Amino acid sequence: GGPQMAEVEGTVKRKGKVLDRVIVEFWPEGNGPRSIGTTDENGRFVLTSDDGKRPGALVGKHRVVLHDGSGVKKFLG
Repeated sequence: GGPQMAEVEGTVKRKGKVLDRVIVEFWPEGNGPRSIGTTDENGRFVLTSDDGKRPGALVGKHRVVLHDGSGVKKFLG
């Protein structure tokens, strides 16, 4: 059971350059779990639920937040 999830992956770029070590957060507009991922050296990310148990993000509209991942503990700890 639980909320309906959909797989989410993508690439983060700024001015055409890929960005690595960026934390990507999807916050649903309604109630539900946040989903999170971190970009690799090619700027690619794959989201998983905040608890790490389910791939993807809750189906629906989200607010997307990006963080500089060089201080990962500050954001995830």
